[in-house]
Amino acid sequence: MSILALLLLHHPAMAVPSTEEEEKSPEVVVTAPRENDDTVRSTGSRTQIDVTQADGRMIGVDEIIEKEAGIRIRRYGGAGSYSTVSIRGSTANQVNLYIDGIPLNHAAMGEVNLSTLNLDSFDRIEIRRGGDTAGSPVGGAIHLTTAKRRETPIGHRVATTAGSFDTFRLLGETWGGENFTYDLTAKAESSRQNFRFHNDNGTPVINTIDDFDDTRENADYRNAFATMRFGFHALKTDFKILNDTAKTENGLPGPIARQTERTRTELLRNTTGISTDTKGLGFEWLRLQNRAFFTEYQSEFHDPDQEFDPSTPHSFSRLRSYGFHIEPTLYLLDYYQTIRFFLATEREGYWKERRNRFNERVEKLPTKTRTKEIARIEDEFSFLKERIIITASAEYQRITDRFPEAEWRFRSLFDEDPTYKQQHLQNYAGGLRLVVFREKKNDLYLKGNASSGSRIPLFVEIFGQPGSIIGNPSLKPEKADQLEGGVGASLDKPAQLPFKADIEIIAFDRRVRDLILFVPNSQFSVRPENVDRARIRGVEFSLNLKAFDHLRLFSNYTFQKAINESEIRYVKGKYLAYQPLHDFAGGVSLYNDYVEGGVDVSYQGALYRDRTNDPFNYQPGYWLYGIFLRWQVFGAREKEKDLRITLDVKNLLDRRAVEISGYPLPGRSMYLTVSYRF
Repeated sequence: MSILALLLLHHPAMAVPSTEEEEKSPEVVVTAPRENDDTVRSTGSRTQIDVTQADGRMIGVDEIIEKEAGIRIRRYGGAGSYSTVSIRGSTANQVNLYIDGIPLNHAAMGEVNLSTLNLDSFDRIEIRRGGDTAGSPVGGAIHLTTAKRRETPIGHRVATTAGSFDTFRLLGETWGGENFTYDLTAKAESSRQNFRFHNDNGTPVINTIDDFDDTRENADYRNAFATMRFGFHALKTDFKILNDTAKTENGLPGPIARQTERTRTELLRNTTGISTDTKGLGFEWLRLQNRAFFTEYQSEFHDPDQEFDPSTPHSFSRLRSYGFHIEPTLYLLDYYQTIRFFLATEREGYWKERRNRFNERVEKLPTKTRTKEIARIEDEFSFLKERIIITASAEYQRITDRFPEAEWRFRSLFDEDPTYKQQHLQNYAGGLRLVVFREKKNDLYLKGNASSGSRIPLFVEIFGQPGSIIGNPSLKPEKADQLEGGVGASLDKPAQLPFKADIEIIAFDRRVRDLILFVPNSQFSVRPENVDRARIRGVEFSLNLKAFDHLRLFSNYTFQKAINESEIRYVKGKYLAYQPLHDFAGGVSLYNDYVEGGVDVSYQGALYRDRTNDPFNYQPGYWLYGIFLRWQVFGAREKEKDLRITLDVKNLLDRRAVEISGYPLPGRSMYLTVSYRF
């Protein structure tokens, strides 16, 4: 950092800028909400991440969102490995993810693998932590937006990365057009992920004499991504077309006690959406947005030596999801109201093939389908130039599940159909945002929100899986009630001081009941039951600061106490598995028009890896450090072209860390990226 400091201090750009130069200096923000958008106006806890600040760096979606308060990432290894997200102690399948409003979660497994998302395709990411009826009423939601803001109307960008564990990445982008706009992004990357790790030989506490350093095997991956966006304006309407494709192939290394050699998995996802946005539809106060989408998942599992699953050498599954959304908005400004409606119908179909060791189909399971109808209304009142904002929303869902087993296809009309299930859900939310002090662009505010919502069981929970999971059609939806509230400030050069900052402290209390848990049914099978309850309380602190036009700092801390309140004696009062008390992420960087360098710091608190809090499953907390250095050869003021050379060093102190029991994380790694825009 001493070299970086010398560069910054001696560079001409570090001279005291004139007023004209100060107005032209570029904005550099870590995580900043746009003024007057839904994030700023929200009565709940939301964060909007500007993804473009990560251009030229070797980071993924999981790495950029885990820096935020309340976010917990669970990884089964290094880059390219299976990873999921938890918000405020939720399970991964309680968190909904959307790409331009299109749902990515599906009824087969529920959770979304973050490693199948391409960060370079997105412009911003919005995290909604509370029980938002427009996201996930139980565990929060993450909204990914692909409409990237470009520096020039027409341009191209190419980038390449090389780094540790034989990691390579190629990226290409092109955009342009006036009446008909286009924006195309393609990326390919691969890595062996053959990192060194500490192998406890299956005896982490009892015997440490037989521990040794080992090399991770069969953890390689090859990913390819492509995102295409087109747009045009006609009939007073903006039309947008999106196609997002992800193709991933990676090894499944298994736990360290029994690493695999040839077990692999492949995934192909293609998401297509068409959306319209009509402002002033017949009346100035009416806006109509529509969306139609289609998503297909194809997943293959290969285990020729039956190393991972002795019962299933190979399998193939396909899921298709499609739907239509209508979103009218009424701007009744004379009545200080904005009313938003949401009407949707969505349908999913899932089928799976079981194959033998020669990859020949031996069984095709019947198709499972889920149809969902949704109606939602949100009313927002705004008074005194948005100093007071009150929101209330209600949502109704009707979900119909079908699983036509072979022996029931020719039943009598008078027989009850055990493969049909229909459920009705109601979700509610409401909140208040009150600005108690305002001076120019400086706000001090209070906010609070309450919500109640449900999560419908998944296919695997309702209908089971042959040989291992016994279905339970009588499962009830998981339910959650949440309260949150706190204080925040948005500061823009207060009292003429040279800094901008966003500060927020939020306390939350979430009660979850009817949690679904897989309970042993026999020696070889489990059955899902509504047996658990939990209470998750905590406080989140977040700070984003920019000062002197050359300093950026962010700090996010979460204290969270997640307690199991089940009636089961041996787990009642215990901490939920993999939910630490303390979590921290922070960083600081110095920059000018040409050079930026910084340090990232994260801390994961101690946790238990099981529901009973067995001392043998206690995992101590640990710190991780990273540094980066970025050089903009032509300078930040040059808009027509840009050449960036970036060095990322992760896990600087080579910490041998583990997030999921049996699945180690990489030690120190370095990546060099060269990016050119023209």
